[in-house]
Amino acid sequence: MRSTLIFYRCQDEFPALNSTTDGNTTLNSSMMLEYNKCPEDVGLQCSGFTYNSTVFTSTIISEFDLVCGRSWIPTYINVFYMLIRLPAGLVLGQFIDRLGKKKALLIGLFLQGAIGVASAYSVNVEMYTVFRTLSAIPVIAIWDSLATLLSEVTTPLKRPHILMGMTFTWGTGTILLSAFGYLIRDWRNLQMVISVPSFLFFVAGYWMYDESPHWLYSQGKYKEAQLVVDKIARWNRIPSFQMSFADPAADGHKSEEIQDSGESSLKNSCGRIIKSRKLLAILAVCAFNWLAIYMGYFGLAFGLGSLVGDVYLNNLIGGVAEYFAYCLYFLVIPGGRKLIFVILAIVGGLGLVSSAVVVDFAGHRTWLIILTTMIGRLCLAAAWQIQYLWCLELFPTTIRITMVQISMMPGYLGSAVAPLINDLPKHITNPTIRKNMISPSVYGVLLIVSGLLAIYLPETNNKALPVSLDSEIRTQKNEHESSMVSLGI
Repeated sequence: MRSTLIFYRCQDEFPALNSTTDGNTTLNSSMMLEYNKCPEDVGLQCSGFTYNSTVFTSTIISEFDLVCGRSWIPTYINVFYMLIRLPAGLVLGQFIDRLGKKKALLIGLFLQGAIGVASAYSVNVEMYTVFRTLSAIPVIAIWDSLATLLSEVTTPLKRPHILMGMTFTWGTGTILLSAFGYLIRDWRNLQMVISVPSFLFFVAGYWMYDESPHWLYSQGKYKEAQLVVDKIARWNRIPSFQMSFADPAADGHKSEEIQDSGESSLKNSCGRIIKSRKLLAILAVCAFNWLAIYMGYFGLAFGLGSLVGDVYLNNLIGGVAEYFAYCLYFLVIPGGRKLIFVILAIVGGLGLVSSAVVVDFAGHRTWLIILTTMIGRLCLAAAWQIQYLWCLELFPTTIRITMVQISMMPGYLGSAVAPLINDLPKHITNPTIRKNMISPSVYGVLLIVSGLLAIYLPETNNKALPVSLDSEIRTQKNEHESSMVSLGI
């Protein structure tokens, strides 16, 4: 549902109708005003607007008259949509860790369908804003629970390929949205078409998905975990991993996960991480990386409707660019996480800065503007996937989603600020300021800095997932002591 507002918002050429110059004279202002001019700019009062329906038959702009004095509303709809991810992500992280991945995934699918259908019946912009804002919550639940579920049932060698296979659906959705948007020009019908499939996936997921054996094991459900492992082994025609999830209680030992059952507590987890300088530094770098990625990615996504060229074609090119990003990921991920992320972040940042220069100095070269912008989007899409996988591998199972969501908080804030940065040039009247360079330059510089900071993060390629916070802290302590010994200290 992220990209649909591109088509809901786009509306060109709106002459005002029935403008009144005085109490006795009513004129058809379409004969007097230029297209895309607001009546207040020329001293007229209007009782309504009419819109060019050549491209779109109905959008939220035309239906709720979000032009002129109300033109700021679509921007703040985007802001609210992204801003709710701050509290929602934090709460959902603990929710998923405690409830389980499968249940959280199914709840998210059902809510996404229900909220989407409800928004299609909005009777005013306030109602639409509420449902649009709420629609961000199930997106987090679906993506995080599914990504974590997949990462916990695959080996370190195959994990990147499985997760990247999942992300192809994101690019596919973007491409399909271009096709649906082109065929369905009424925003309500489009909203229904993209919402109903969530119910189908909900029904299919109930029967097809199994709970994560890692999560079951961390909750002390050893028999259920073993059943899932046996099923995985049967499907892959390999021997079952009998010893992997053996009940530690059978040997008279209490599992480390049960001892650390309090780790899911946000307060407890944060307190322990603060005591570990290395984990705290990792969390800080991940947080800045998410800020740069989210702000750049959603800044480009929300600004796509105002990019030069055809909106459908631009959205299609954006989806294809993400496909290239995912294919690039498959080619380079064997080389690790760190090096590839650093390269993508710096190249993507330079691409965005270049697009700022092109827009300001060669605005007539449409193809060059689209090319540099899509280079930035391609690198952002690939960097997003690597960063997400990287974060999943950096934090232990018992608090994985909670910590990933904490690291994403600045990203959610950045994505909420991105629409405001995109609109900033509209409010700058000083002719000496190159206002068209502002937003791509901000996104590009942040992305370059994130690439440089990522050099600090440890490599996780081909390493097993950490299980508990205590074991991870002990591992880091042992590594520190070993390094001290090697230095003769």
